[in-house]
Amino acid sequence: MSRSVDIDFVFDRPVRVPVALEAMLAHGVSFSRNGVVSHLLDEDGMYDWQEVPDSRLADVINSMGEARWRDATLGIVAFLDDFPHGGDVIFHPDRLLISFVVSINKISLPGNSRFCDMGWYLRKLVPIFEPLGLSEIKTADLV
Repeated sequence: MSRSVDIDFVFDRPVRVPVALEAMLAHGVSFSRNGVVSHLLDEDGMYDWQEVPDSRLADVINSMGEARWRDATLGIVAFLDDFPHGGDVIFHPDRLLISFVVSINKISLPGNSRFCDMGWYLRKLVPIFEPLGLSEIKTADLV
């Protein structure tokens, strides 16, 4: 059984993907690691992640805003600091839900806890998403 650490951000109105990504960039989030951006434009439920050079990040962000992807699941790998710690940012089709799947160097609670320090991630992400109409946060740490 694999471990899953997820944070779901629920919004009171649909979030435009490029707006959310630009807000993340403005708050110091990076979408590039070793010169590569990993992203998802899912048409068929197969979650086929793609990699492009980070010089194409603006193209990826613009593409995610195109009307043809309105009903698709979109995603991008995000790094929240320099270590790096991060995960997958998933934009669900209704654009009322953004999931952050903690998958890169998870930060645990102190004292050798096996549980994720959700507060660390929330301190990074809530200031980005709250101005976009954030109305609810759900967290899950399934061991």
